[in-house]
Amino acid sequence: MKDFVEQNFDPNCSIAISPSESFVDFPSNDGEVGSPSSVSTGFASNNKLGEHALFRAVIMQALLDSVSNSKRMEDVLEKQKAINWFSLDNPDFITVCKMADLNPHWVYVRAKKAISSGCKWRNVS
Repeated sequence: MKDFVEQNFDPNCSIAISPSESFVDFPSNDGEVGSPSSVSTGFASNNKLGEHALFRAVIMQALLDSVSNSKRMEDVLEKQKAINWFSLDNPDFITVCKMADLNPHWVYVRAKKAISSGCKWRNVS
């Protein structure tokens, strides 16, 4: 996983979500940093991990949309929607963060910092 993150994310980026179930850098809703090793491997737990991963993917897609450089009008509009979606006043944002087992304030601060810094998500060759 470390190799994936190093190859696919700018080290100056303030937020990154990996494709694995190991989200050890994300504080959960209770403020603690989560670790899959602390979760049992029962069906219900695996189901919960899958649910968390799904909603974290929603957050990741919003981040990717918010830093898009596409010139297509449709993409420009989606970019603005994604940027506006990251709001502590947005009940959908709050719900997605909670379903992802992430603290909404933490996600908000990190996402706004990443968006404002023009974070590069892929290495450019």
